[in-house]
Amino acid sequence: MKKCLICDKKLYEEPTMIHTLWGIDLAESDYCLDCLMAFEPLIGPNCLGCGRKVKEEGKVCGDCGYWKKKQVTLLKHQALYVYNEQMKAYMAKYKFIGDYRMARLFQKRMHEMIRQIIKKEKIDYVVPIPVSKTRYGTRGFNQVVPYLPPTPKVIEALKVRKNKGKDQSEKSRQARLHAKQPFILDQEKVKRLKGKRVLLVDDVYTTERTLYHAQARLLEAGATFVTSCSLAR
Repeated sequence: MKKCLICDKKLYEEPTMIHTLWGIDLAESDYCLDCLMAFEPLIGPNCLGCGRKVKEEGKVCGDCGYWKKKQVTLLKHQALYVYNEQMKAYMAKYKFIGDYRMARLFQKRMHEMIRQIIKKEKIDYVVPIPVSKTRYGTRGFNQVVPYLPPTPKVIEALKVRKNKGKDQSEKSRQARLHAKQPFILDQEKVKRLKGKRVLLVDDVYTTERTLYHAQARLLEAGATFVTSCSLAR
């Protein structure tokens, strides 16, 4: 018996009229309609820095205003969905339980967004946010990688610094905001980034520290422009 990968509700084995009417594709057929409808698309107006919803078009949120005062170049981040309770439930099973099947649900949309950004921003390389060796050993994959379109522009130029402390996902918001630089550069690969335009890709944008740490490393490597995107914000 086939069940929804999120809520375990029984699913129809064959496509139904509802699937047809809602335009549900093969990847989405592993989920019940209630779960699919609970994902909230991130629709503007959006902050020019982090992509979260703001009241006025062309404005930045309080967090990004803080970074501007610090003279940090804003990332012009883009995301597809709001990080609501449904997205948290999805991520809990995909990232923390390690159900690789769930990558397919948003794969097509992520591929499309990344291709659009590559074209619009004239991106030379796409760099995924890495996971620690410990997390990779537990889960067996980097959850960001399935979201990347097949392109020679992808380069895994960042590594997670060895750390005996908690994983980023286990830290509180305050702890993340004050976290030390978690990334190091892959010295062989980053040589290709000098003078290039780079797109960082993550699964979820929460406190912004992860992406700004990554941006700092890539600028250190000689990249001239760094922007970012994620599935959820």
